[in-house]
Amino acid sequence: MRIKYHTVEDDFVAGNIFFSRHSPYANRQRMIWGIIAPGLLFIFILSQAIYSHDWVSAIIPALIPIGLAVWVLTGRKRRMRNIARKLFREGKNKGFLGVHELEINDYGILTKSEHGEGKIAWAGIERIGSTPDYTFIFTGAYKAIPLPKARVLEGDYNAFVAELTSRVAHSAATASTKPDIAKETTFVDLNPVSCEDRRAGRHSGYGIASFVIALSAIGVLFLDFIMVAISAMIVEGNLEKDNPLFVMFVIVFLLALCAVFIGICFGIAGLAGKNRKKLFAVVGLILNLLIFFSFVVFAVFH
Repeated sequence: MRIKYHTVEDDFVAGNIFFSRHSPYANRQRMIWGIIAPGLLFIFILSQAIYSHDWVSAIIPALIPIGLAVWVLTGRKRRMRNIARKLFREGKNKGFLGVHELEINDYGILTKSEHGEGKIAWAGIERIGSTPDYTFIFTGAYKAIPLPKARVLEGDYNAFVAELTSRVAHSAATASTKPDIAKETTFVDLNPVSCEDRRAGRHSGYGIASFVIALSAIGVLFLDFIMVAISAMIVEGNLEKDNPLFVMFVIVFLLALCAVFIGICFGIAGLAGKNRKKLFAVVGLILNLLIFFSFVVFAVFH
């Protein structure tokens, strides 16, 4: 089975976006610098404000972790696209651009272009990445052959990908004793990675997350206050600070505020996203801000 296609610079960019989206290391870095580090910094600033009762001087420092989280969480695809283009344009990349042919046989894949020919054994293919607009044949952690669906010149794209996936899965299964190895060799991503965003007009994922976090925080805080009120009625008075129930109340309260901080960042990220509906982002941001400022008012006048 053979297929002929044409590659351009955007295909290199799409490969980098796909790799970044599914790289465990890249995802850990986004989690650390987009949520954990800003959240810890926000809690530290909040604790200092509570201790000093000086909320005015804490406003500007509190914007730093929020800005860091929003910067990391938004524009990831745009930043990766710009970096990939700069890296690509450092060389001529004659072997990447132009018309390519792939042929499947019992040995593996035969590659051919105007700049040379090559062979890739089935054992040399680590995994197959699939999106609505691309198929990526990974021969290393970061090295992949992009097969753009929109630029196929000859051959049946769907039939070729189906045969390729079946051969790679079969090769991996026969080379390993793991029964689910076939699932590990194919990564299906339903979101496109092309430079043209085909999800325009949908609700922002960050906005939905912000809205859900706000509702969850409201529910948790409501139950927390109910628990404290019932406990205070049982002991017929205010709970002492060394009471385990009071300590639990404070811990749950701080965890809820940490979630609210994440909800605020997600809400801003949802508003910053392009070609997305902003309803959930606006509502989620407003609810999270109301929860936060309610806490500030409570802490100042308590």
